[in-house]
Amino acid sequence: KGMLSKNNDSALHYLSRSTEKVSSDIQFDVSNNSLDSAPIFAYLEYAKLLRKNNKIDKAQENLKYFEESLGQSLNEEWRKTLKRENDICETAKLLIANPVNINITNLDKVNSKYPEYGPVLSADEQTMIFTSRRKLKTGNGNQPKDLIDFKYFEDIYISKKDNEGKWGEPKLISDKINTSGHEATIGLSVDGQQLLIYSAQEDPQGDIYYSRLDGKDWSKPVPFQALNSKASETHACFSADGKTIFFTSNRKGGYGGYDIYRVTMLPNGEWSKPLNLGPKINTEFDDRAPFIHPDGKTMYFSSKGHNSMGGFDIFYTYLSENGWDE
Repeated sequence: KGMLSKNNDSALHYLSRSTEKVSSDIQFDVSNNSLDSAPIFAYLEYAKLLRKNNKIDKAQENLKYFEESLGQSLNEEWRKTLKRENDICETAKLLIANPVNINITNLDKVNSKYPEYGPVLSADEQTMIFTSRRKLKTGNGNQPKDLIDFKYFEDIYISKKDNEGKWGEPKLISDKINTSGHEATIGLSVDGQQLLIYSAQEDPQGDIYYSRLDGKDWSKPVPFQALNSKASETHACFSADGKTIFFTSNRKGGYGGYDIYRVTMLPNGEWSKPLNLGPKINTEFDDRAPFIHPDGKTMYFSSKGHNSMGGFDIFYTYLSENGWDE
């Protein structure tokens, strides 16, 4: 997997060579096979990589080879997988043929050579809070790295626009929020007074915390109990009036993978129990990262399901009198 992400050309080259010498044995055992042969699953992996590189027709060609190689092993589960992969390819062809023109501008002072992501904006669009895995400018030079991916730990930064409308140099948001572990931004209330944070400090699965802005100081984050469970909670956002929170969880009872839920504020000021948004939005795949428009009716989210063209795509839906639209 590391090779696939770091060296795309090499991955295409070696998977292409693998498909030239495929073993017909589905129970492929490398100890009993020559290094000159490969399992039939090479066709499937090669097809996925071709699709990611916009070589759609060739991807579908290799999906066909994989289907034929399965032979009597082509059960209902594999039929479902092949249909899904072909549907993704068909959507990809449609979207590639109908591109949308957009402008992407690099935020020079905000970005670094390290990862930056998860930006949240204040309603006046003058303040941005985001996550970065950059090397700190201060310290003794022995800043620790995560032993899983060997990158610097996540920290939360804040940047403000100047009088010319340009983003200023980011600063660490607060020692009360940032620790030696991971902290990531996921949501900000419209008034900019409540920051939602993802952290796995106390629960390895990951929970949602919140911090309040008191004057110029942010409070120490505390778990958002109404949202959290023994499972993983990774994303959340406030509605414009602050009385509804949409969030993501992979807890039991959903439709599969991560689902999108919501809680609403009750008349007594307490939060309701979480409600799954239902099968119009949630799929058997991962559905994550909800963002509710200020109109309170349009929601954007990321999903590996629906009519995706591969991986996570961005979708939107509208809340009508009959519930969420397709």
